[in-house]
Amino acid sequence: MIVADVMTDPLWVGACEMASELNFRACWSFPILSATNEVLATIAAYYAYPKEPSNFEMEVLDRVVNLLRIIIENKKSEAMIKLSNERYLLATKATNDAIWDWDMSSKSIYFGEGFYSLFGYRAGYHNIETDWGSKIHPKDRDRVLGDLYRFIELNNVQIWEDEYHFQKSDGSYALVHDRGFFIYNQQGKIARMIGSMQDITEKKEMEKTLLRQEIDKQKVVAKAMVETQEKERAEIGKELHDNVNQILSTARLYLELAKNDEAERIGLIDRSSSNILDAINEIRTISRSLVPSSIDDLGLVESIHDLAESIRATKKLSIEFYHQGPIDQMLSEQQKLMLFRIAQEQANNVLKHAEARNLIIELIMEENAVDLSISDDGKGFDMDSVKGKKGLGLSNISSRAELFNGEVNIVSAPGKGCKMKIHVPIQIK
Repeated sequence: MIVADVMTDPLWVGACEMASELNFRACWSFPILSATNEVLATIAAYYAYPKEPSNFEMEVLDRVVNLLRIIIENKKSEAMIKLSNERYLLATKATNDAIWDWDMSSKSIYFGEGFYSLFGYRAGYHNIETDWGSKIHPKDRDRVLGDLYRFIELNNVQIWEDEYHFQKSDGSYALVHDRGFFIYNQQGKIARMIGSMQDITEKKEMEKTLLRQEIDKQKVVAKAMVETQEKERAEIGKELHDNVNQILSTARLYLELAKNDEAERIGLIDRSSSNILDAINEIRTISRSLVPSSIDDLGLVESIHDLAESIRATKKLSIEFYHQGPIDQMLSEQQKLMLFRIAQEQANNVLKHAEARNLIIELIMEENAVDLSISDDGKGFDMDSVKGKKGLGLSNISSRAELFNGEVNIVSAPGKGCKMKIHVPIQIK
């Protein structure tokens, strides 16, 4: 922008008075443009008298503009590089990973700050073979180096990763997860490989611990289930031996006597028939306790009503049953059977051990869960005395609930009765 006379040039209209005060009469102004045609700055030459530039002056100013463009762009590049380096250093300090940069043209690899904090070696440049490859555990070294160099040679996948044991400065080994990717030059060849090493020793140990805990938990549940089955089989065997077997033995005796006693034959056969009918009823009772037909036929609510009626018939307990919500519509058959078994198990526990006079069973359907509560006014027990050594009945209840991600909460104290609450999450059908 060449203004030979500020006082007469229309570009300076409105600013002539200020220019006069500063003794400006001529102004030559040039923009300094970047390589991408971005305006970086301007340079101007002022004169106290009217003047137009000569060809020589224009060449000098053009050179000055080019020189200033180079200086400014270099300064900007230096600032960007400095900012990038600062970000890189902050990133390497903020992460526990050992960031590395492998120059493929040499055998040197640069490790960031994490290399020291993780493994105890100094950050900076290291030899790829002696300072890195030799620190890989002998059992992993051939595999890792072989896979890495094959990966580089094939050059058809951009990301390489592996797990191996890496020696720390104190001689111990850490399990690391190493991951790197290629950077290519303008000719399409691999120029560098950038990556990070992460110490996953603690993570792997935690995974193993969690896996062992899960296996132990499954073993406990499986053991409780086996104990439950053995207990049920023992009870069935006892019922068959002590009751059904005696009834059938007596019936057989009546039939043997009927063979040789014509006078009493009809009466003996009637007694035998009555005993066989008693045996059939006993077997039906045992079958109902194992797989109550009402679960499939009538549903959980009616099954617990039936259980309550059976308990009332013993005249040992006063029992009440309350329920709320669309329970049978929302629960699966397996969930219904599980809850019935728990109610049955705890009711039997109360009958046998609690010396209670009243028993209350509540079954409440919530939005995404069902709660079964069983309360009695019996003698109760000390919770601390049963922690870690639950009786078989309580173990059975806990194992049944755990199979459906349920939680069992028991509140009891000597002379205060017992309240058991089972909370089972459900998925809305």
